[in-house]
Amino acid sequence: MLSQIVNQILLSLADLGYFGIALGLMIEIIPSEIVLSYGGFMISQGTISWPLAVVAAVIGGLLSQLFLYWFARYGGRPLILKYGKYVLISEHHLDLAERWFLKYGQGVIFGARFIPVVRHAISIPAGLAKMD
Repeated sequence: MLSQIVNQILLSLADLGYFGIALGLMIEIIPSEIVLSYGGFMISQGTISWPLAVVAAVIGGLLSQLFLYWFARYGGRPLILKYGKYVLISEHHLDLAERWFLKYGQGVIFGARFIPVVRHAISIPAGLAKMD
């Protein structure tokens, strides 16, 4: 059942081509590793080109992180607490991320970009801290 759902999503994204890669990375319905692997498969089949697939992936990943950053930066903690529950962010998680960020500084943002799941949420404390 779950594999059929993932397969259907991948086929839908494949029909969208480059936009499907960008969209898959922006909304993170399925893990980015799967979207990128399927993008690699489409490249190997000659459906899409490698350079444009890379551009689409970078744009998709960047837009999702910018949205989270701006959401936290301009909405602040009250907005995160109000809507964070819809993406499984509790006040405890927010407190923990802020303490971790304050303790280790900007280096934690760089390091967290390499950790699955964390890389998507790290833009929130960066936005709350109003990092440049």
